[in-house]
Amino acid sequence: MADDGGGDRDDGDDVNATPDDGVDTGTTPDANSFETPVRRGSVDLRTRDGEAVHHDEAFVRYEREAFVVSTDGSFAGERTERYPKSVVAWIQVRHPRR
Repeated sequence: MADDGGGDRDDGDDVNATPDDGVDTGTTPDANSFETPVRRGSVDLRTRDGEAVHHDEAFVRYEREAFVVSTDGSFAGERTERYPKSVVAWIQVRHPRR
């Protein structure tokens, strides 16, 4: 279906963003050995049980089973939090202004 230019295109901050959305800031392999976009910005998420979580200046990687948030782009274990998709109600990444 062709885009008529008046569609409901968002700003690319949804959980279904792909590298073709023009929002990735690089790629890194995940545990399942395929490339996923790495995004940088502040992260807000809410779990299904109502817990609100905020990360400033974080890197986010999407894996098949989890959202991975880290304070550095290498995703070192001690600086990384994994949020299983089954417990996340929503997630938002706000990209830094340039």
